[in-house]
Formats: sequence, structure tokens, C-alpha cells
Amino acid sequence: MACVRLFLSVLLSLSAVLSHAEDNSPLKHQESSSSGTNRDVQWTPGSVTVITREEIEATFRRTLEDLEGYVPGLVIDPISGSPQGAAIGLRGIQSNNSSQGFEPSVAVIVDGVYIGTHDGQNQQLFDFETIEIARGPQGMFTSAPAEGGAIYLTRSKPTGELGFKTRLSAGDFNGNNLDAVLNFPIMDNLAGKISVSQQKRDGADLKNLVSDRRENSIDRNSFGLSLLWQNDIGVTAQYSLDIDRDDSDTPALLNLSQPSDLICVPDPTDPSSTANCASNQDLRLPESGSRQRFLQNFSNDREYEADTQSLTIKGDVLGHQITSTTGIRSTKTTSNQDLDATSVDKHSLIESNDYDQVSTDLRAQGIYSDNLSYSFGLYYFTSEYDVLRQDLFVLDTLTTGGRGAPGTLPNQTQRRTSNQESTTISAYAHGVYRWDDQWNFDFGIRASRYDKDFRHQVAGLNIPPNLTLLNTDVRGSKDFSEVSGTVGFDYRVDDLAMVYGRYGADHTPGGFNDRAVSVESAGHYETTTTHTVELGLKSHWLDNRLRLNMAFYNSYQRDKAEYYPERLSTGVIEYVYDNIAEVDVRGFDLELEYVVTNNLYLRGSWGHINADYTRYEITDLTVPGTILDVERDPERAPANTFYVNSLYTIPYRSGAFNIYLGYQYFDEYRTDLDLPIGLVRTFSTWDASIEYQWQDYTVRLFSQNLNDKRFIVNANRTFDAQFVTVPQTATAVQGITTVADVNRPRYTGIELVWQPEL
Repeated sequence: MACVRLFLSVLLSLSAVLSHAEDNSPLKHQESSSSGTNRDVQWTPGSVTVITREEIEATFRRTLEDLEGYVPGLVIDPISGSPQGAAIGLRGIQSNNSSQGFEPSVAVIVDGVYIGTHDGQNQQLFDFETIEIARGPQGMFTSAPAEGGAIYLTRSKPTGELGFKTRLSAGDFNGNNLDAVLNFPIMDNLAGKISVSQQKRDGADLKNLVSDRRENSIDRNSFGLSLLWQNDIGVTAQYSLDIDRDDSDTPALLNLSQPSDLICVPDPTDPSSTANCASNQDLRLPESGSRQRFLQNFSNDREYEADTQSLTIKGDVLGHQITSTTGIRSTKTTSNQDLDATSVDKHSLIESNDYDQVSTDLRAQGIYSDNLSYSFGLYYFTSEYDVLRQDLFVLDTLTTGGRGAPGTLPNQTQRRTSNQESTTISAYAHGVYRWDDQWNFDFGIRASRYDKDFRHQVAGLNIPPNLTLLNTDVRGSKDFSEVSGTVGFDYRVDDLAMVYGRYGADHTPGGFNDRAVSVESAGHYETTTTHTVELGLKSHWLDNRLRLNMAFYNSYQRDKAEYYPERLSTGVIEYVYDNIAEVDVRGFDLELEYVVTNNLYLRGSWGHINADYTRYEITDLTVPGTILDVERDPERAPANTFYVNSLYTIPYRSGAFNIYLGYQYFDEYRTDLDLPIGLVRTFSTWDASIEYQWQDYTVRLFSQNLNDKRFIVNANRTFDAQFVTVPQTATAVQGITTVADVNRPRYTGIELVWQPEL
């Protein structure tokens, strides 16, 4: 609290000396590449936000998760089961899965290379020149599936001149960051760049009352190498190597189990009794009210390795601009997780997985006439993953499907191994027709084929006489042929305003359930498709000091795949993936930038989302053959998100003070369809920083989540039918445990940036 009081005192003192500048300053020009060509973002017919490196640093955004709320309707939650994993929702279209076999609904693309899993999406924001967030279906321009939208991250290129920049910060919880970039010339046409980054934090805000270990500590190291070659006729080739090593803890889970959960071990003679619930046996558990007290005793060790290489070649061939981007990405993970989140070994997880992907995007751009420009290309993507998951049930809660008196049974383990090979081939074409000085029309189509080969094995529990599960060995192969596309227009009212309209369709390909217990539950599910219609306005006002953009949209997500309990043809109940739902989303985006004076810059956004399941059909487990269409609220679709920040500059001597203050507000939204605790309540947070820039130095005092707002960001409940087949006599599934993640605490510190002229 002392740091916070000092921070606020300095902020108020400096604010008191703000002076009003007399001259007006226009907004900066920003380029967008989301439509496949570089053009001014204000004349790009789509909902696109470009965030520059200067904004990222001034607002102390250090991971992709920190951008939550920065643009309308953007929700980014961590996934505790995935290293650097992110559950990203954009305009109410989202996905949340720790499995390597499920493609994200919102694509994250780094230097043209698509990250094909939820793992690794939560990138560190260092040495990125721009971050571009495009809302609505983007598969036409990304070549990879992106039905909710896409986030493009572009690193700085080697400059060819000797240059150095380093950034060092220290903050709460023994936190420290060290980043450095060195640019250097190699020869006349060849330049190089080396970057290193280290991030550490001990997570002391969470108290583990079982042991003295730290929870949620961060220990991440990254290394980057980039080489840029260019000749005299405009051909360029850039090679990049990025190595990421992350030994951070597996995030701690908060136990929020209910009396109906098996983790409570209820008395079979009195099912309503909670006397045996862990929260009553050990009053230190978080059910007492604290969201910062944990009792996990199982190992939280995790190791994550990610190696990425990319090669981008650009040049002119036969009057066409040719761009080839090839990426190779490999990740390895080993992790432990205490899934019961108690001081007793009841349900824990040991998992290891390897994932490899290779992609190539070959694109050509040309001009047919003064009125018609076009692009076309081919995209190839292949991936393979191997995963071994071991669920440890030290208590014999599953031997009767959770419907009898459990007893102690050491070494009860379920092993699941999965392997999948996936190949994508896409061909696409896009054209822009200029009707006159005001009207433009564009149209594009992408045809894709996805081939997936799947093998899944479950070493079933074998505990006679109560339960005997035979080993499951599933092999499957499925191809999906899909077509995406877009058509739109834009009308340039004058030099200050443009109106546009767009229809876009994209999809997330189907696949196989790698959490299956039996052959039936391992069947494939089909593709999810999103159609979006959008009408927008982009405008400048007040001599280019005010920028106001808005868009109204309606999205329809068809055949959405969900994870739910199903009574199979054998009569038993298991969890399966299937296309049981459809979602309708209506809303609007509003973004504002205003240069009030030469010294004062304001930025704000408002996203409104009205999302509903129009269909969510599941079988009635009590009445065989009956279909129920139940009411659900879509996940990560807050009705309103607001964001506003201000940046004020005060010249002082030979330098300048910069004061940043940001506020964001979220309406309540769901992270789980069924759990009451899966509702994230309405919240608002503040961020602030004060910096002084002088010659080669910048000193910055910062605070994220200044008001220290704590809340649940993810909730999850595991059920018996996810691990065993529930008997035919059962009419419902039973919860094993209920757990949740918590958001990050306030983080206050100081940062020094040194960028000398060499």
C-alpha cells in the first residue's frame, strides 16, 4: 500500500502543474496489413485497431493478456492447463481448450506465422513494432481459420545500423524484467538483430497453507535472432529464430467444490450432509471467503519449450509482388496439476505433450488495370501432436461411478495417449474493383481441405468387482472441405469520412475428441462456421485531431461444438464433443482518438455485445430419446466493455514527463455455461504510469490493476462421466471437483529504459 500511496501522490503532484498547450496536433498515420495489403487503417474497410510500440510501452502492456478490453469486445483469460495459453473472445466468438487438437476461434499470428493451438497465444509484448486486432471473420486474409477475428503481431525489423536498447524493471512480488535488443550491420545488404528477455515473479500474493512454496511464480526466458537481406532491385529475405523457455509454476486453482461434488466424499447414508466436505475438515480452505489462500499439495512443476523459425521472402516477379512466408514451430511441455485443489491427494494430473507445425503461405499481388487490383495464393499447413495424460485418483471415488461409499485405493491411475496428424491446403483469391473516386468493391474466396488422422488410447481403470473398463484404442481419419469468403464495399464520402459494408464467413475445422473414454465418445465432430454482416463508419474531425470509428454487426455461429454429457447407444453416459449449438451475436464497436492539444492525447472504446444461444440441444438423461433445448449464455461475451486512457506530456528542462492513466470496465460475463461461480461479476480496473524521458533514458513508475480488483476468471467442474462410463441406471452425471483461477493482483514497480545513440 505504501507504493500505491507514493504513486498516487506523485501522480497528483504532477497533475497539478499541467499546462494547456496552444497548438493543435494531428493524429498519426497508421498502416494496416490485415486485408492483405498495406494501407492506411482509416481507409481499410473493416473493424481494425492498430496499437503501436510506443503505446505498448507507455501503458506497460507486457503480455497479450494485458490488452484485454483495449479494443471493443476483447476478452483474454489465461488457461491454467496450457502454458502461456489464452482463451480469447472477440465480439462474443471464443474458444477455450487446453488440447492441442483444437484450433482457436481467434487466430494469433506472429510475423505471418499462425499459432495453431491455444498454447503460446499469450505472447510477451517485447520488440513488437505493431499489434493489429481485426474483428470479424478473417480467414480470407490470414489463410488460417479465424472465425472470430485475428491478432497480428509484427516484430521490429533489423535496422542495418548499430543500435542498442535495454529495458529493466522491478516490482512487487520480487518481480523483475530484463529486455534487450541489439541491431548491427553485417555487410552492405545484410543486417542482424539479437533480442533477449527475462521475466521473473514469485507470486507471493497467493498463500499456500500446506507448504511454504510460492504459487503462480513466473520464470520465463526468451531469445531472438533476426537476419534481413535486401538487394538493389527490391528483393528482401528475413529469417527469424525465437526460443522461449518457461519454467513458471502451473497456476494454482481455487477449490470451490459444492456438497454434491465427490471431492467432498459425502456420507452415503445422508447425501445432504457436508460434514465430510474438505472445507469443513480443514477450515483453511478458500471456501471461508479468501481468494488468495490455497491448499494444493501436489507438484506444480511445469516446463515449456517453444522454438519458432520463420523465413519471409518478398520481391517482384512478372509485375507481381510475391510474398512467401514459411514457419516452423515446435513445442514441448511437461506439467503437473493439482486438480482437486485441496491438501489431500484426490485428483491430480501429470501430462506431457509434443507439438510440431510447418506452414507456408505463398501470395501474389498484382494490378490488372487502373480500376482492378487482385491477390491470390496457396497456403499449406501441417501439424502433429503426441500427448500422454495420467489422471491420478488416490481415492476410489470412481469405482461405482461415484454412487457408493468410496474407499482408499492407492495408485489408481487412468492413462490416455493421443496422436493426431493434420494437414491443411488452401487456395484463395481476392480482388478490389475501383468504380470511381468514391466507390470501391471487393470480393474474395478461400477453399480449404483439412485432413486429420487420429489415434487415441485409454488404459482403463480395472478395479474388480466394482468396475472393469477395457482398454480403448480408437483410430480415425476424416477430411473436411470448407469454403470461406468475403464481399464488401466502401464509399469515400470525402477526405475525412468513409462508409463501408462487409459480409464475411469463416470456420473452425472439425476434429476428434482426445478426451474420450470409449470408442463411441471418440467420434468426430463437424466444422463450426460463423457468418458476419457489418456496416461501419470511419471519420476524422476537427482538422484531423479527432478520429471516430464505429461499426454495427450481426454474427451467426452455426454448428458450434460443445463438450457435454450424452447417453450413448449402449445406454451408458459419457462426455462427448458434438455440434449441438448455434449462437447469434449482435452489437456495435465504437473507437475514439482525440488529440486535445499537443500535450494531451485521449483514446477510448466501447463494445456492446448481445449474444444468445439460439440452439443448445442435449439429450434428456432421465428420459431416453428426449431432446432438450436448454437456455445458455455464451461465454466471454460481456454486454458492455469500456476503455479510456489519457496520455499527457509536460516538457521539463531538456526532457519531458509523460503521464498515463487508463480505466477499463467490464459487464459480467460467463466463463462456464452451467456453474454459478462461472459468472465473472461486473468489474473495473485502473492502470497508471508516470515517466520522464531525457536524452537516451526513460524512467517509468507504473501500476497495473491499481485498485487491486480480484475476481475469478475461469471456472471448471470435472464430472465422473469424463473419466468413466456412468452405468445405464444413472440419470445424471456427478461432479468430482469444482475449481477456478483468479486474476492477477496489483503490480507496481519502476522501469528504466536506455537507448543510446551508437
